[in-house]
Amino acid sequence: MLAARPTTSRRFRCLTCVAVLVLAATNCTPRPRSRDTGLERYVGVELRGAIVKSLWQDVEELTGKARGSIAWAGFGGTLAPWWVRPFRAGSGAWILLEAYTGIGARECTGARVHVFDDNWNLIRKTAFPTGYRLLIADIDVVRDKRLDHDLLCVSTYAMQGVGGFDEEGAPPPEPWYHQYYTLRRDEFVSVRLEDVRGRAIHFTYRHESPEWGPPPPNRTPEEWIAALECQRPIDQLETLVWLTGDHLPSVEPRLDGHSQESIENARCLEAVRRSARTKAALAKLVGSPHPWIQEYAHKAQELARGG
Repeated sequence: MLAARPTTSRRFRCLTCVAVLVLAATNCTPRPRSRDTGLERYVGVELRGAIVKSLWQDVEELTGKARGSIAWAGFGGTLAPWWVRPFRAGSGAWILLEAYTGIGARECTGARVHVFDDNWNLIRKTAFPTGYRLLIADIDVVRDKRLDHDLLCVSTYAMQGVGGFDEEGAPPPEPWYHQYYTLRRDEFVSVRLEDVRGRAIHFTYRHESPEWGPPPPNRTPEEWIAALECQRPIDQLETLVWLTGDHLPSVEPRLDGHSQESIENARCLEAVRRSARTKAALAKLVGSPHPWIQEYAHKAQELARGG
């Protein structure tokens, strides 16, 4: 079962705040930041709707870089900070989340994550979509004990006028989709998309950029198959998500001026699905102790038989 990670203790946060105040009072030159002088003072603080200039000043001091553009995907929206939380996955230890929840009927929501290691070194900063015409209901950190990883869970529901949600001012319905992401070493990757009943749903890769999550890595068929054959569950899930996704066939004509999956990427997928090694790996993965891997492996077997 997934369970939320506990937040940092009140005593620890208080000690951190005292250290910051003493540093400011003495007007001394700040020391290089360590795990005790990063962004812990924002842990447990609700950042949505707050004026948090100090947050971005601290981030710039940590990383040596400005926050960057807050415009989101050309839809007129802006990314806003949500929270800072522990995030134990790959080489990560902390995560700062920004998100655009969506306000109109024809928009794509999204998130941007800043992942830090134990010593508050920035190891990954990436933005990704969380769905077209889907509003973000919540974003949380959950722990998967079988994977021994924290996961970022994005819960979304349909915008007004989609799927019968028409009542003006009505409260959000139960989330339609739960999206799960984590850190594979130092890359932020997709590992699960499911409906409200917990059933796996395929990601869509028919466009130049995915509708959900970061783009898949640029790999050869051999590299994808090797990831499927390895003994690392996160690599297996990332590969299975891509392998079971909805892709544009390589024989389908591409249209000028349209955002479509490249023929090269489609051929790569088709080669992986046809491979005897892929089918042998899937035969083993359907017996995985992790139910997500089992479910995706069964779906991939069905697609490989047709590939």
